[in-house]
Amino acid sequence: MMQTEESHKAEPKRKTKTRILKLILAIAVVLILSVVFLVPVFVSSEKGREIILAKINDSLDGKTNFAGLSMSWWKGIRITDVSFNDSAGQIIVAIKQIATKPHYSSILTGGLSFGETTIDEPKIEINLKGRQAKKSQSPRQKKQNSKKAEPITLPVKKIDLVVNNGSLKVTNSKAETVQLSRINSRLKLRPPGQQTDFNIDMAVVNKDKKSKISAAGQIIPQRQAGWSLKGTSGELTVDVNDLDLASLGPIFALAGLDVQAEGIVSVNVKSEVKDGRFENLSAELKGRNLDVTAGQLKGDRLKSNFLDAAIKLQRKGETISIEKFEVRADWLTVQAGGAVPTTFKSLAEFVKADSIYNLTGNFECDLAAIMSQMPGTIGLKEGTKVTSGRLSGNIGTSTEAGQRQISGQATLAGLAGTVGGKQIALSEPVTAEVQITSDKAGVINFDKLKVSAPFAKVDCTGSSELLEYNAEVNLVKLQSELGQFVDIGPYKIAGELLSEGKVSSAKDKITAVGSFVVKELRLSSKDGTSAVEPKADIAFAVGIERDKGVLNVDFIKANASFGQVDIKDAVLPFGKETKKNMSLPVSVKLDLQKLQPFAVLFGTLSKEMQLAGTVESSILISSKKDSYRIVTDSTHIKNLKVSYPEKKPFEQKQVSVAFDVEVNPAQKAIAVRKLQLVSPQIKINKGEFSQVNKDGKTKLQGRVECEYDWSAVSAVAEPYLPEGLILEGQRKDTISFAAEYPAEEPDKLLANLNTKAKTGFAKAQYLGLNFGPTEVDVQVRNGLLTIAPFSTTVNNG
Repeated sequence: MMQTEESHKAEPKRKTKTRILKLILAIAVVLILSVVFLVPVFVSSEKGREIILAKINDSLDGKTNFAGLSMSWWKGIRITDVSFNDSAGQIIVAIKQIATKPHYSSILTGGLSFGETTIDEPKIEINLKGRQAKKSQSPRQKKQNSKKAEPITLPVKKIDLVVNNGSLKVTNSKAETVQLSRINSRLKLRPPGQQTDFNIDMAVVNKDKKSKISAAGQIIPQRQAGWSLKGTSGELTVDVNDLDLASLGPIFALAGLDVQAEGIVSVNVKSEVKDGRFENLSAELKGRNLDVTAGQLKGDRLKSNFLDAAIKLQRKGETISIEKFEVRADWLTVQAGGAVPTTFKSLAEFVKADSIYNLTGNFECDLAAIMSQMPGTIGLKEGTKVTSGRLSGNIGTSTEAGQRQISGQATLAGLAGTVGGKQIALSEPVTAEVQITSDKAGVINFDKLKVSAPFAKVDCTGSSELLEYNAEVNLVKLQSELGQFVDIGPYKIAGELLSEGKVSSAKDKITAVGSFVVKELRLSSKDGTSAVEPKADIAFAVGIERDKGVLNVDFIKANASFGQVDIKDAVLPFGKETKKNMSLPVSVKLDLQKLQPFAVLFGTLSKEMQLAGTVESSILISSKKDSYRIVTDSTHIKNLKVSYPEKKPFEQKQVSVAFDVEVNPAQKAIAVRKLQLVSPQIKINKGEFSQVNKDGKTKLQGRVECEYDWSAVSAVAEPYLPEGLILEGQRKDTISFAAEYPAEEPDKLLANLNTKAKTGFAKAQYLGLNFGPTEVDVQVRNGLLTIAPFSTTVNNG
């Protein structure tokens, strides 16, 4: 009975819990639905507009505004009268309307998927007046990216973008203006593996001149490669009508390019790409009154009254069929037709007796016209005027005695001019000849591969499997012939260079074995300083693994009268895909006395210094990612002697050096982890140094713990000390230093240098004064030297 009563009491409790749970679920559903329906209402409200604008303006350097914002789960998002003004007053943006229908479910799962997105009448104005043009940087100056390039993979599912009647107006620092108007484009962006379509039309307006540019294409990037050319297939069409190159000046300035161009250009290009390679290419270019210069041209201007090009190419397997290839300018004519092999295999097929392929081509270039326009780029001597010279050549296929062959030749003839009114000219033409055949096994034979000049001869014979070569260069004639036109160095050169070797080729490997010999080398400067080497030779054996991107050095041995350099079992990686690191072991033996004339000639040592001793060193240079490490634990100098006229020499029977240095060229960073120098009178017990570039600043710091004898230091530093100063005494000091300065202004190093050291001497003599034991605290703060007050005895007083 009691159990029955308890069960009856529990039933109302369970029903109450069920009702509460249902009520909670109902409330949750109502809240969710309320949020779903209220979000568009809130976003479309004035309060929502204000909050969104505040968030946008907090994240931008400028002010953004829009008149209306509406959101609907079904109709999408619509924004009207959008505007933006940057804080510098250089960028103004106005857009009539932006409308899009995003697929919210895809966006929530991390994919970009939109319905048709339309941007109506976007107008952008960029005013660069008052901003100085940036000088273009050379490839070495540009910051290198230390990270390995990765394929671009965007989380794109579907984006359909339409731009209607847009415009872009750019004014450069010279108040020159160009306007791109009537910009209409459509982009159907799909993920890799699916077709992406695009087209764009616009008009370029400059003053009263107007030209039209249009481009269209369909591409299918490979799914695995992502957004890159590798593996991509598709079509591309570009059409440019009467474009005034001068109108692009503001665009070049906006892109940071130091380029100025004039002339009218029309271009029509149609191309087909398959698996990352151009399969078909049809292009026509017509240019008139062209005048182009750039920062890299060193003030030169390349000009041509006309430039016409017509090209039609088609890839067929391993050959490229040339239906048409014609280029004509004031100073250049190029014509070609037939087919061109792209691999050794197709080249062998090309020269078979029953081959169906033919090739003809010729070119002619007026060197006087080119060199007179570009003296700085070519490197002509100042005041040189080239009055004549022509570079011409041809290539073609023929059949002789039932054997097909490819033959070609190029000739540089009649090169002449004046320098300061003096006539100059090459004494003989420079010629190059090639003749290629193949045998039944498909091996390519180079029956003739020859270059001849007044100062050099190069002959090659053999096959694609084994090619033998020899070369001779007369250094006196090289300088007397070419040196008439270009500056090939500040030194007068005499001697003879000889080289011979063999190059063999397998499937994925190329090996080369050979030697260089320089006989009776003599270098002399204008002040009469000279250095002579009776005979120097270099022998080498190297192999290139193309598939691995590695150059393997079996050995390189260099011998000269002043020493030897040996490299053995080295690995030098090249290419982006290589997986091996550099390993370059170098062994050096040098006679400093015999090397001294070359060091004096090149300005490394002064003429007064006399140097003697022998150096033996083993150095290992290795790499890891973007860093290079240079290490030696075995560098020794025996019987070192440094002397100056009428001065006591500095002599050390044995000097040992050890260091461990890491260099990162991409980050301009240096780290000296270990530096030790041991000799009887000068020691560096511990040396450390680091230099790092970060946030536009260079930071360096270092510390040296050293022991030295002033008499030895004075003997070495004689040219840099006040005349008559004599220092004596043994020291054990620690020197620390640090600096931070703008990375682009290395001349500010001393102005920002901080150094702390304690030094002194036991005795010193200078200008008749005799100083007793002295201790000095020296500090440099931000480039300002401070010497703390000190006391000493003078002339025993």
